[in-house]
Amino acid sequence: MRRPVLSCLSLLPLAWPLLLLALLLVAWSGVVEGASLRIATFNIAWLANEPLPDMAAVAACQREASRSPTLDSRPTPRCRQGVFRTAGAYRLLARSIAALHADVLAVQEVEGDAALARVLGVASTWHPRLPTVSATDAVASIQESADWWWVTNPLPRHGKQRVALAVRRSAVRSIQAISVPELGAPLHREARGGLLVQLTPVQGEPFQVLVLHLKSGCRAAGMADATDPACQQLAAQGKILASLLRQWQAQKVPMILLGDFNRAFDEEPKVAACPSLDQSCVSLWARLTSQLPADAEPELLTRGFRQPRGCYSSRYGRASIDHILLTGGLRGHALPESLTAEPFLDPAHPGQLRAYAYRFLSDHCPLRVDLTWP
Repeated sequence: MRRPVLSCLSLLPLAWPLLLLALLLVAWSGVVEGASLRIATFNIAWLANEPLPDMAAVAACQREASRSPTLDSRPTPRCRQGVFRTAGAYRLLARSIAALHADVLAVQEVEGDAALARVLGVASTWHPRLPTVSATDAVASIQESADWWWVTNPLPRHGKQRVALAVRRSAVRSIQAISVPELGAPLHREARGGLLVQLTPVQGEPFQVLVLHLKSGCRAAGMADATDPACQQLAAQGKILASLLRQWQAQKVPMILLGDFNRAFDEEPKVAACPSLDQSCVSLWARLTSQLPADAEPELLTRGFRQPRGCYSSRYGRASIDHILLTGGLRGHALPESLTAEPFLDPAHPGQLRAYAYRFLSDHCPLRVDLTWP
């Protein structure tokens, strides 16, 4: 018996479900792409509001710094920095930031809004907004350009290592920010606090971002009953941050904590849990996560992450001290394999690192990750 020949018209009932499925998949991929956010953090290392005028001024400040290692003892105010840069270095930093394509960018060690405007590439068109004054200096002024909103922590007063956050205006509908001075209280110098920002994205529910920069000099040592001043200060910050984290978690608002923790969590002494907050603890990570419900423990995206060659100066090693943590409904929403650090490459020699970048750009590389919005 001859088999019937199927015409094109007879195949349409079979093709419609497949066509509909294909259209749904295309639509879904567009939703996922539209609801994604790229989050980045970058310690830019002593980014001053104004660059030095030329390399002669850089050399003069370097000589002054060698004679007077203590910042405040240097006679020239513009030399009271840890890194000396000309405008050319600012342009290179701006290129690195542009190449990140970040929607939300946390930065550390910026002097003020003008410094951030330079590396966002908007200094020539930016018109500063007057700072908001409050009784506690806790309200931060939102700056804006055509493409960005950004805010710099107003504290510490006269500080040169503040934290800040920049957000693409196309990614969010609103932004609110307050300073978290408690985090800077234990520090003996540059009492840099945190910056807490609430963002309402174009798609999805509001979330909070905490930008912080904790005490340096205690990268992995045990902190319980530490005699080292750096570890003592970091331990005190750890108690404050753990207490604040518990308060914020109770509000049930998803949060991203990111910045320079100055702590290699992968190399810390191992401990299952910490005692109550009024007792010492050897591990900063255990301090932050102990006594939290299992469903409230932050997701440490940098767990096991190794910095690529060219990120960090040799004294830091390759274990990350810059971290990105997710809490609440954001946990589990990082795209696999999207966590990367971006070393400074020499465009004239593809694949090669830019020589001495840690001296005039930064001793940290930008760290970024892509999130899908819940």
